[in-house]
Amino acid sequence: MKTRMILAAAVLGVAATAHGAAIIQPVAVSTSLVGWGWDLNWTINQAGLYQSYVSGVTDFDVFIGQGPRHDNNAFTTWASTVGVSSGSLVFGLGGPANIESFALWNRGFSQQGVRDFDLFISDDAGFTTSTLLGSFTAPQQSSSSGTAVAQVFSFAATTGSFVRMDIHNVYGTCCISMSEVAFEANPLNVPEPGSLLLGATALALGGLRRRFAPVGLTSPV
Repeated sequence: MKTRMILAAAVLGVAATAHGAAIIQPVAVSTSLVGWGWDLNWTINQAGLYQSYVSGVTDFDVFIGQGPRHDNNAFTTWASTVGVSSGSLVFGLGGPANIESFALWNRGFSQQGVRDFDLFISDDAGFTTSTLLGSFTAPQQSSSSGTAVAQVFSFAATTGSFVRMDIHNVYGTCCISMSEVAFEANPLNVPEPGSLLLGATALALGGLRRRFAPVGLTSPV
């Protein structure tokens, strides 16, 4: 009985340590659009976020639940040239990632920012083959202070190394503009807690049967 109790506690301990979905920061971003001279990397480097996170470690839901805002000054956001209202940005995830949400800190002024867009995921930067993650409409920001809050867009968990954001139109008539992006990613190649529990229980029962098999009889393998 004692052996069974210790083993059950160990199994439950393994299941309890399973990790949830983390927030990940793209490692690269590119576009064919001409910008105002502002650095495109500001959309992925956490510059301007009032709260920071550790990519691949910080829990996505916990971080977003804290309501992190993004500043809207000219050195923490990116914008295309005036009059451009459509185009694409490609985000490199640094390798295969199983993503299920996209967080966008849009332009923090009510008359600017991305409106309608599609997200595609692919294993290669050229998007030779790709999967549509979804078509979305970003709510218009209403902050008079110019700070942006995270807008989260969810989809079926899909694995890939690159995400392309095809922007179709914007709010206002200025340009494409945004502050920051991030993704929610699940751990890859990690069994679900239920699978860990069942597997460990099966091994435990097998070990107990071998240990307490009657003398002279062959214990089942």
